[in-house]
Amino acid sequence: MQHEEKLLKEFIDDLINNPSDCRITALTDDCEIHVCLGNQLFTDSYSATFIGKNGARNFVKSWRDFLKDTQLTFQEFVSERGKVIARGDFSCRLTISGNPWSANWMQICTFKKDQIQKIRVFSDFRPSSAESIKVRERSFQQQAEASLAPFIRN
Repeated sequence: MQHEEKLLKEFIDDLINNPSDCRITALTDDCEIHVCLGNQLFTDSYSATFIGKNGARNFVKSWRDFLKDTQLTFQEFVSERGKVIARGDFSCRLTISGNPWSANWMQICTFKKDQIQKIRVFSDFRPSSAESIKVRERSFQQQAEASLAPFIRN
């Protein structure tokens, strides 16, 4: 399985360091990229499925548009029967807000004829600092105050 691990690492490395030239050729024509991001603390979550090479290009474009200063470390690889399970840590800055974002993640990848056929990404994200939590708490407080304002008499 060393070849599959290397192929996955190269694809992810390109995605992070050179997304405009990401190795779409490493993917099968019928590839599927499933992303499921969630959070136990807040109600934010995101999931999406990208199908085929055009879908993969949309995934890469979304990555490039929404994330910057990305760092990813692999902690573990488990290979068995045409699949690689990889897990690690991820951090970046969100383009829209500039806020830091970090997560531990896990991927399950399926291979077909020396190409990546499926990538399933699961992650439980968390704010990167106490300051991020304070910003979120202030935002929730402001939203609550604004929604209750019509009912409060001065």
